[in-house]
Amino acid sequence: MRPQEASRVKEIQLSAIRVAAQLAEDLAKQGQKVIDLSRGQPDFDTPLNIKEAAKRALDAGKVHYVNNFGIIELRQALARKVSRENGFAVKPEEIMVTVGAVEALAVALMAFVDPGDEVLIVEPSWVNYPSIVRLCGGVPVYVSLAANDGFSLLPERVRQKISSRTKAVMYTSPNNPTGTVLPLPVLKELAEISKAQNLMVLADEVYEKIVYDGFQHISMAALPGMKERTITVNAFSKTYSMTGWRLGYLAADQSLMPSLIRVHQNLVTSANSIAQWAALEAVTGPQQCVTEMVAEFTQRRNFLIQAFADLSPLRLTLPEGAFYGFVDVRGLNMTSMEAVEFFIKKARVAVVAGDAFGPSGSGYIRFSFASSMANLEEAVEKMRQAINARG
Repeated sequence: MRPQEASRVKEIQLSAIRVAAQLAEDLAKQGQKVIDLSRGQPDFDTPLNIKEAAKRALDAGKVHYVNNFGIIELRQALARKVSRENGFAVKPEEIMVTVGAVEALAVALMAFVDPGDEVLIVEPSWVNYPSIVRLCGGVPVYVSLAANDGFSLLPERVRQKISSRTKAVMYTSPNNPTGTVLPLPVLKELAEISKAQNLMVLADEVYEKIVYDGFQHISMAALPGMKERTITVNAFSKTYSMTGWRLGYLAADQSLMPSLIRVHQNLVTSANSIAQWAALEAVTGPQQCVTEMVAEFTQRRNFLIQAFADLSPLRLTLPEGAFYGFVDVRGLNMTSMEAVEFFIKKARVAVVAGDAFGPSGSGYIRFSFASSMANLEEAVEKMRQAINARG
């Protein structure tokens, strides 16, 4: 008789992104070419200066445990970066280096959410949000973006979902999967709701540098009265193409840090020491690599806007940030999963079902344009041929 699964795991599903990627890998093993647009990671190598910093750390023997909060040099650099770029002053003591943004989110939820507490999730959202909430004992409650209004956030929808058990609200901006960016007026209203209802805010800002057409990322913690109730989560994965390095950080008011560090210390002790020295170079070194990556993403995004304008009946949500296309496939008379299966079988293009990101993603698919222009051009053409062949 095998051990019984813990009740908190029963509702946890494998990531739909990984499922789509596995479909692509299985076909590739059969010798078939598949254009995999399912994964949310930059297709660039980590910049050379960052890799060289890691090598120097290894050669210098910096291979042992470090401070639970992270090496002081990196926390000092991040404190300067947050104060300068994100608009709210923090000290190194208000920075915690984590094992990716995932651990930062989990630490925040475990530190402040009791069993049965409700966490509002602005969706469509990253597929792991509800699972992380459940694993931490919370109850995920969806707040749907307005699909008919370009997936904008209507603050009144947040108010309607608040109950006596609501503890926190979490969101990503720029959004994964829609690419939308929360504007200042909406953030201000969300801030007022949070203060009035004594809610904590988990602001996931991992795509902060990847914005287009003058859209501006604004940090919630920069708004009046919000630093003390906002945990700002970020990572090096998207900005510096460091997904495999598994390094992120959170910024929070010093009054919140004792609770956060107790969870972090008992989960992982500290983040990878070598990766932290590499991240220090990423933050303090030349930023031309970021500019170049965003310029490439911009070129790909603009191509896709034009391509999908002529790819009826599919409709692309305008990506204001991040590197995803969120596409309405209801004109094909297919569900999200049916569209995923259709495009992998008929076009050999791997995408992700939109409803994996939340209820309002039903009838949509997500693809990543963190892939070469050649791949994107071929994918669009194959999708076009597959749609035309349906008649």
